[in-house]
Amino acid sequence: MNRLTAKKEPQATIAEPSGEIDREVLRRAFGSSSLDFANALLGQVESFSSAPSSGQTGSNSFSTEVVFGIEPQDQLEAMLAVQMSAVHLASVKVAANLSRAVSSREIDVAEKALNRLARTYALQMDTLKRYRSSGQQVVVKHVTVNDGGQAIVGDVTTGGGKQ
Repeated sequence: MNRLTAKKEPQATIAEPSGEIDREVLRRAFGSSSLDFANALLGQVESFSSAPSSGQTGSNSFSTEVVFGIEPQDQLEAMLAVQMSAVHLASVKVAANLSRAVSSREIDVAEKALNRLARTYALQMDTLKRYRSSGQQVVVKHVTVNDGGQAIVGDVTTGGGKQ
């Protein structure tokens, strides 16, 4: 396993010089209190990023760093981060195939695949953003304020005060 540095703690590494995995760093990196969960996700990252057909040198450490960079706060975010890393690697591979494509069929197939992967990644980013904001929505309404006027931003409740 490659020696990896956790984002928030420069001195903490996933793999110690002896090859032992720092369990606490691994759990935090994958947003979980479960070492089994973190190990399973790490295995998934290794399975898609170090496949001989991926053509990606060092992609295992890259994929793990992507997950660390997203800084998942829980297991759902960690799973999404792993998926985002996989989609990104697939996008890069397809983009390379598109650049080497010669026939119109090869170009068409690669172009469609790249388009789908790029849209999937954008949806994943949006999903992560919405999940992290706990589904809170901001509604902006048109308000006109004339010179010298004042506007209140926020919920306004009228009280039942005496007149």
